Amino acid sequence: MKYLTIAVIFFSCVLYADNNKAQKTKTKTTDKIHYATPLVLDMDGDKKLQASGGKWLPHRFDPKSKTATFDINGDHFAEFMEWVGPNDGLLVRYEKGEMNGLNLFGDAGGFKHGFEKLSVLDKNNDKAISGEELKGLSVWQDKNGNAKVDKGEIKSVQSLKITSISVKHRMFSSSFVQDGKTKSMWDWHPAIQIIKRIRKN
Repeated sequence: MKYLTIAVIFFSCVLYADNNKAQKTKTKTTDKIHYATPLVLDMDGDKKLQASGGKWLPHRFDPKSKTATFDINGDHFAEFMEWVGPNDGLLVRYEKGEMNGLNLFGDAGGFKHGFEKLSVLDKNNDKAISGEELKGLSVWQDKNGNAKVDKGEIKSVQSLKITSISVKHRMFSSSFVQDGKTKSMWDWHPAIQIIKRIRKN
C-alpha cells in the first residue's frame, strides 16, 4: 500500500508571556511524524478503533484520518494530529479548564504508555481498576471533533456503568467492562506532525 505524505503547512501568531513581555512566535507544521499514547475506549462496542483507520500501533499518517489540533504533550502547544471519532472515548481525569495530554492516560508526564499511568491507580495490584479506584475517572467523547471540551461530552465512568478497566495489555490492546459487557480498549498511537516554533524578533 502506498501512503501519501502529507506536508500540511500553516502559520499562526501565538502570544505568550516571557519575563512579563509579550512575544510572538511563528509556527510551522512539518511532515515529520512522532507519536503519543492516549487510552481509547470502544464505547459503541464495535471492536474497532474509530481513529487512524482502526490502527492503534505506530503507523504512517493516514490522509483519510480525522485530524485536529490538540496539546497532546501537555506543553501548552497544540499539535496537528490524527483524532478520535465521536463513537469512542478518551479516558481522562478532568475537572475544569484546558484539556491537554496530562489529563489523558498516555505517555505525557513521563510515562512509557497509557497502561503504565493507569496502573498507578491499581492500589490492590489486581491488574484492574475497579471500585474506589475508579473515582475521578471519566470518558471524553468529542462529539463535534473540535478537540475541545464541550457541554455533555465528558461523563464519569460511574454514570456510564463502567465497573472495571484492565491494566494488562497485549500489544497495547486491552479491555474494560461496561454494564456487564466486556469491550475493547487501546493505547492508541496517533500520528502527530511536529510543529516547529520560531520566535519572531
